Amino acid sequence: MMANMTKDRMVAFRVTDEEYNALERAAGKERRSVGNFVREGLMLDLMLDFDHTFMSEVRRQIRQRIEEKTFQRELPIAKKKRA
Repeated sequence: MMANMTKDRMVAFRVTDEEYNALERAAGKERRSVGNFVREGLMLDLMLDFDHTFMSEVRRQIRQRIEEKTFQRELPIAKKKRA
């Protein structure tokens, strides 16, 4: 995460006492506040979801271009030299 970016929005949600205690224990193991622990976990999950969506789209486009046989014309394929 980029530490120099200002955080000017707040997200709030309620948890049970048991859930909060579990978050507090997990955050404490990493010597973090509960807020930072939850924020980084949520942002990591969001980034992984974005990356998955992005890579799925890239794979779809490559598959489509291969099927259209345009991909092979765009990439120079090195021919093996015979000895």
